[in-house]
Formats: sequence, C-alpha cells, structure tokens
Amino acid sequence: GSLTRTVTRFARAAAETDDPRRAREHLQAAREAAEALSALER
Repeated sequence: GSLTRTVTRFARAAAETDDPRRAREHLQAAREAAEALSALER
C-alpha cells in the first residue's frame, strides 16, 4: 500500500543523502510511517 511505499521512499532518501541530519530526519519519518503501518495491521 501507500504507507509501505512511504516507508521505502524515506528509507531510500536516507540512504542516498550525504547529510547526516537529513538522513536522520528521513529515518525518523520512515519509522513513524512504519509504526503507523504496524498499528494498522493489528
């Protein structure tokens, strides 16, 4: 679904950026989307 794509997109953006601060922001967003995803699956 779209949340899965969102997690993937943020994780990929984090992997591709050279800025550690941006990477951390992307990973934070990916984690929040992943938490929303797991909450939906309960």
